[in-house]
Parts: sequence; C-alpha cells; structure tokens
Amino acid sequence: MRADTVYIVVHYMDIRATERCIRSIFECSGDDFHVVIVDNGSKTGHRSVLIQKFSSDPSVTYIDAGTDLGYASAVNRAYGFIRSEIEAETIVVMHNDMELDTHGFGMKARRILEEKDAPVLGPDIISKRTGYHENPYMKGPRTLAELKGMLERYAYVNRAFRRYYVKYDLGRRKTYKPNPFALSEGEDMMLRTGCLILSKRFMEKMDHVFTGCSHMYMEEDAFATEMRDKGIRTLYDPSLRVTHEGGSSMKKRYLLPYLREKKKWKEKEKALGELIDILEPERKDEEICSV
Repeated sequence: MRADTVYIVVHYMDIRATERCIRSIFECSGDDFHVVIVDNGSKTGHRSVLIQKFSSDPSVTYIDAGTDLGYASAVNRAYGFIRSEIEAETIVVMHNDMELDTHGFGMKARRILEEKDAPVLGPDIISKRTGYHENPYMKGPRTLAELKGMLERYAYVNRAFRRYYVKYDLGRRKTYKPNPFALSEGEDMMLRTGCLILSKRFMEKMDHVFTGCSHMYMEEDAFATEMRDKGIRTLYDPSLRVTHEGGSSMKKRYLLPYLREKKKWKEKEKALGELIDILEPERKDEEICSV
C-alpha cells in the first residue's frame, strides 16, 4: 500500500471527537491519504461503532490495541505498522480531539518539509475553548535540573491535593498570555506532540516516535530531548493550522473536575519521574565523557 500522507489518530473514549477528526482529514488533506486509527481499549460499544463506521473504507485502517496503552505507546504501535505495511511520504500524528483547519494540509506540509529540509514539523494548534495558540510549547527542552524541580512541585501538589485544588483550581478562571513563539516559524523548539508531522527522512532514521512511553504526559519533553540529542531538526510553521478541543477523553472518563485534576497530577508526577530515570544515566555518562 502507498499513500502520500498517513494520519495516526489515537482514539480513547470520545467517539464524536474521533469522528470530527477523521472528517476533517477527509475534507482538508487534499492528497492521497490513509488514516490509521488506534483504539486504545474502548468499551465494546465504542469498538462496534468505530468498526461499523470505518472498517469498510479502504482509506482507513483500524487497529484495536485491546487495552489503554497510553498515547505514546499507541502512536509507536501505529508507526511500526505504517513503516512495515505502508509506503508513506509523510506521517501526521494526531490526538483524536484535533481537527485540520488548513485545506490541502497534507500537500502543504510535505512541501514545507521538502523546502525547509526539516524531518519534523509542527503546525499552529489553536484551542477551540480559549483561542490560545498552544504551539510551540517552549523555546527548547528543559534541563535535568528543571525537570527535577518540576517533580518536587508535582509531588507536593499530590501530597496536599485537596488543599491545592480548593485554593488554586476550584472556580478559578485561567488567564492565557499570548504565546510569544506562535507568530512566526522557528527551529528546534519544544513542539506539542498532539500533532506532529514526520517526513520520510524521520522514518528512515527512527524506529519509534516516542521514547520512554509514559502512559500520559511529558511526551513533549521526551520527544524534544531525543530530537536534540540525535541532531534531528524540528520546525514550527504557523501557516498550517489545526484546532484542539482539549481533554475530551478525560472528560468522558472522569465526569467530576476534581477527579480529572487529581488523576492528571498523579499521572504527571509518574510520567516525570519515569522521564528523569531515563535521562539521568545519560547525563551522568555525558559528564564522565567530558572530564
């Protein structure tokens, strides 16, 4: 099988979001495309609906993970399938609650990757709820010391979560300052991993998209650090746009905001600890080698 652009859509819980995401691909891709849906352990009814809607479409491949692998592991599974079964020029990795908002998205992305000679590309990601530009996430990867500082804060929040939630989160309206990095294209920034565009050069060099594979969170830091360490150039280009609903799957799983926040902070602490465990031996080796 061959396709100009292959889209990886990781589904969990929210069928309507997944349907909107795939519909936007059909409407906006503008080239010869294929969609690979990874079903991250949906309920039986969800699986039946997805299979009924998409199994007969030759442009869609449905992969049932059988359990909730988490976003990173689900993407890696689909990525391995694509490299072995589909001759793809470009891969677009997407959360199921994102929608393409640029006509000819696949063609334009491929042209930018070729003209700029960049293996990884990130689009402008716009929150449907706030209008905030979510990409790029940061100017570059955090240091190990910064990650350890974050871990201390996350551990504190989880130890005193009820007090933290009442003081800071309950009824609070978050204010969003303009993202200073979102207006113009930039190189080697920390990109949001909810939508990544990967070139054929990336596929030839990498046998995975994400390393570490935490269940949830910290994919941005892990991905940006690995790209930097392996010398793989990344590019942000706001001429490509996607919209992001944000948290749709978590809202389906945890109806109460308190439970969602509690789960989020626990998962963040766990994922950050796993990332530090992966990075710390490498940093020690670098220090030894530089002496």
